[in-house]
Amino acid sequence: MRLFDCFILIVPFTACCLSTQAQNQMDTNSAFANTEAYYQEKIKDGAFLYTGNEYSAYEPGLKGNPFFRTDTMQNGEIFYDGNLYRNVPLLYDISRQQIVINTYDLSTQLQLLKEKIKYFVLDGHRFENFNGIINDSESIDGVNGFYEIVSTGKAAVMIKRQKILKNGEKSDNPNFRSAPNFFIENDVFFMKIGNKIFLVSGKNELLNALEDKKSAIKIFIRNHHFRFKKNIEKELVTTAAYYSSLK
Repeated sequence: MRLFDCFILIVPFTACCLSTQAQNQMDTNSAFANTEAYYQEKIKDGAFLYTGNEYSAYEPGLKGNPFFRTDTMQNGEIFYDGNLYRNVPLLYDISRQQIVINTYDLSTQLQLLKEKIKYFVLDGHRFENFNGIINDSESIDGVNGFYEIVSTGKAAVMIKRQKILKNGEKSDNPNFRSAPNFFIENDVFFMKIGNKIFLVSGKNELLNALEDKKSAIKIFIRNHHFRFKKNIEKELVTTAAYYSSLK
């Protein structure tokens, strides 16, 4: 009798446990479905952003990284394929001139199609795509790509941020380890005046770009002791602002 009583007691308890587990599973499935539906609803307006090719990682063991500022994703905004997307985690590979994002399910990384990018803003720095820019009668080698716009006005200063992958020193001696391949930074400076873009690496090229106010610019540069070497970015921006202020 006691055995039967125990059996009666155990059966409802087991049934209760199975019922609870089933209910929990149903709740979990429902929650997952609701979460997935919510997520899909949130990203549907950004579906066109997730187009591109899979991003290829660099060889292991490199010294440094190819990215602008940091190798950690940062929220930015990007105008892509005719739409503006805000608060998108981005990386800017300045060695390959590629914008990298995660797929919406975080399974891999994509490199966006360059021709669809109009501009992007990362860590407060605005980059514009100048593919196809050609001066009136000449093209500048390497002018295509993304440029940081560091100043605006009649004379806008633009910088092409670059990291160039160099081969490390190799050793034939088995007792010495070869140096790893590494990145070096190389910023290239330009000035945009009207529809023209001028490569500016020093004083003479700057004066050629600002030829219509050459005399005034010469005096300004001399008075400020500008050399356009160590502090070239700051000095170009200051000089461009002065040029823009002239009538």
